[in-house]
Amino acid sequence: MKFVETGTGLAYGETFGAGDVVGCLVSEEGDVKFTRNGVLLDVAAEGVKGKLIPAVGMRSLGAKAKINFGPGGFRYKRSTDGKDEKS
Repeated sequence: MKFVETGTGLAYGETFGAGDVVGCLVSEEGDVKFTRNGVLLDVAAEGVKGKLIPAVGMRSLGAKAKINFGPGGFRYKRSTDGKDEKS
């Protein structure tokens, strides 16, 4: 699900699950995209402006997530021409 300026979610790709590695990309134009296990997903939001605050939502009591804001590397490899294949 994706939530863009509303409290109602919209369908967005397959459900993430245990063991998945999820990445988030934000372009200079404010386009937000995610990756799942190194595979780029469709655009989640366009033209996002202002301060962004990362958040993770989970439905299961006791669920855990490992969050990396830097030194752990990024699994998605951008193409050599600098463009994403799902732009």
